[in-house]
Amino acid sequence: MGVVEVGKDEIRGAAGFSKPDQIYSTECIKVHPREVQDWFNASSNNTSVNISSSVAVFDWIDPTTGSNPYTILQPVLLSSRKSCHGEGNFYLQPGNHTYTFTFTSGTGNWKNSIQKGKQAGMPLQSLLVNALKKPGGLSENRSFVQLDKNNVIISTLKKTDNENSYIIRLYEVTGEDTDIRVTFPFTIKRLWKTDMIEENGKEIQHDNNSFSTRIGHNAIETFKLEL
Repeated sequence: MGVVEVGKDEIRGAAGFSKPDQIYSTECIKVHPREVQDWFNASSNNTSVNISSSVAVFDWIDPTTGSNPYTILQPVLLSSRKSCHGEGNFYLQPGNHTYTFTFTSGTGNWKNSIQKGKQAGMPLQSLLVNALKKPGGLSENRSFVQLDKNNVIISTLKKTDNENSYIIRLYEVTGEDTDIRVTFPFTIKRLWKTDMIEENGKEIQHDNNSFSTRIGHNAIETFKLEL
């Protein structure tokens, strides 16, 4: 639930000892490829390019020469052929394997690419249902929940496990303390701020259908609502 910048947000030193015959001596700053969860980005001089990908790792160094000074953004397809155990089995991996890649560009830096990067990996799913339009429902042009800042993301909106209430979980992705307003298309009766496991709630103030709160840099916050 955050962003790591290569060469800046690095663990110092090397990974070190694993077992007597396996010691990772390469400095972490020099290790590549790197894990990617949903997107990676390169930006300079107010120009930004972004690749959303379903693969596990990516690289930014030219694998053909190693001396190319330019950044080469690339998803990396990994294929495990055999168990890492000395007496392990082979992995045949039959069937079809599908990967997705989406390339976008724009102005600014990676902070302007967060939404595009995530949206490509979570496309809207259409569902056709035979439902009657009942009075009192949401209008067709209203958002189910709105945030007034782009650097805070909703990761969860769901029913609570044991109550007839709802949970909304937010996280801050750019490393900035942020004051945010959350607005719903329905009335809030009571509101609590809880811990990560949705317990130990402390009731907080709210307006008719919205509330304001501060999300710390890279923080994850959970709230419980009674409607």
